[in-house]
Amino acid sequence: MRSDKHKERKRRYISLALVLCGLMVMVYPHAAQVYNDYRMQSLLNDIDRSVSQTGALPEDRSTVRYRELTELFEDVGQYEDQLPEDPEPAPAPTEPPPPAPKPTGALLGTISIEKIGVRMPVFYGATDANMAIGAGLIEGTSAIGEVGNAAIAAHRSRKYGRQFNRLDEMEPGDLIVVETAARKYTYRVYKKHIVLPTDISVLNRSRTHAVLTLVTCEPIYPATHRLIVHAVLIDG
Repeated sequence: MRSDKHKERKRRYISLALVLCGLMVMVYPHAAQVYNDYRMQSLLNDIDRSVSQTGALPEDRSTVRYRELTELFEDVGQYEDQLPEDPEPAPAPTEPPPPAPKPTGALLGTISIEKIGVRMPVFYGATDANMAIGAGLIEGTSAIGEVGNAAIAAHRSRKYGRQFNRLDEMEPGDLIVVETAARKYTYRVYKKHIVLPTDISVLNRSRTHAVLTLVTCEPIYPATHRLIVHAVLIDG
């Protein structure tokens, strides 16, 4: 009799443990997203406060070990023929742009796209850690505002409006703003297309224009392709 009660109690404990495990599996993704949203907003607040008070970006509090999601793109070609006809040239810089920072997860600034209601931090390196709370400048691409091609990647979050969730709404003529502590760069979209993940031609550099390329997943799930938005610098 005692053995039967013991077995019944054990079965109840196992059932309860399984239910709790199931609940944790269901709740964890939502909780992680809420936490990352909090970290993103907190960092944006720090950026705004630091730039207004000191003119410099705050130290990045999220520096951790980074696992790169992309390879360095060293041997990239040119794609002058892909630029829009008679593109509005970028103004000649009054001083050479600063070199890209080392790949340590440095905070570069923010990216804002009014049309899709997004503003988030931009870090150096398209890593898991960086893209959990913002966007990442893909290593091996040009510096922001520099003649060439600066490529920024971000997740296509399932949450409406988060990160590049609405990037598919972008159209030629839309504006993208990237701000650093020193300067604000405004880009105008001239092309949107979908490619395979293996197509790195989207990172080809321009020899005459400062191009910005945004990269995210397509569709949201399963991510079989990449959604690409190209823009050219018009002010900065």
